[in-house]
Formats: sequence, structure tokens, C-alpha cells
Amino acid sequence: VLFMCIELVFSCNKHASRVLRKLRNSQLYWNLYIRFLLETYLELQIASLIRLKGYNFKPGIEFGLTVFAISTQLLLIAFMIISVPFLRKHFSDFNEQPFKDRYGALAQGLTHQNKSAMLYPFAFMLRRFLASILFVFLPRRNYFQIQIFAFICTLNMEF
Repeated sequence: VLFMCIELVFSCNKHASRVLRKLRNSQLYWNLYIRFLLETYLELQIASLIRLKGYNFKPGIEFGLTVFAISTQLLLIAFMIISVPFLRKHFSDFNEQPFKDRYGALAQGLTHQNKSAMLYPFAFMLRRFLASILFVFLPRRNYFQIQIFAFICTLNMEF
């Protein structure tokens, strides 16, 4: 977001705009952002779902917070869905150093011989998404939560 704001500020200068575009296309590494989304996926999901559970579109700060929660939720769901086609498209690039430098956090720890391993980041984020739904919308159903988590862990071990 900060990089996009810098591009917007310098958009009136053609040379600066060209340099920033070149930087974005060739040298900007997404590992930091990908790692941030993967590591904070559960916390961001829970926070945005709590806000959505008590949504409020009253004028003022309440409206802004609800819109921010909706946009965060959409970003997290889009990241989860887009990760699979992205990994399928770049499966042959896994072992190349430029791919590792730019997007390696998404494919870190995956076996590069097995295409089904590309589903692991999706499964990882889906587990966290389901856990956040259980935490936020079923807080008093402890037995149900335990059973669902046991089932999810069993599926994870099988995967």
C-alpha cells in the first residue's frame, strides 16, 4: 500500500514514475507481504470476523471500521483462493532463484516434485479460516469445537 502511495505521489514526474514501475516489475520482492499474510492469517480473520459479527453502518468511525473489516476479509479470502492457481502456473519455476527471491515464502517447504503439494498453502489458510469461524460464531459450543478441530487435524495429517 505504501509503495502504491509513493507511485501515486510521483505519477506526475514521468522519469520517477518509470523508475518506480521498473522497480515494481523487476525487483520488488513479495516475500515479506506473503509471509505477513500467512503468519497473521488467523489473527486477521478473527479480528475482522468479530467486527463483522457486530457490524454497524452508522455514520462516522463505525462505518469506516466495518468497511475495513469487510475489505480485510475479502483480501484474505482472495489470497487463499489465488494461491493455488498462482502456484500451479509457476510450478516449473520453483527451483529458479528469481522465483524464490520474489515469491519463495508461498512455496517454502513444498516438495517440488509433487503437484498436489501446491494445495498445502490453501489447506493451511482454509484451516485457519474455519478455526476463526468456530472461535467467533460458536464460542459456547466447546464440544463441537473440539470435534471439528480433531477432524481438521486428522485431515491435515492425512494430507
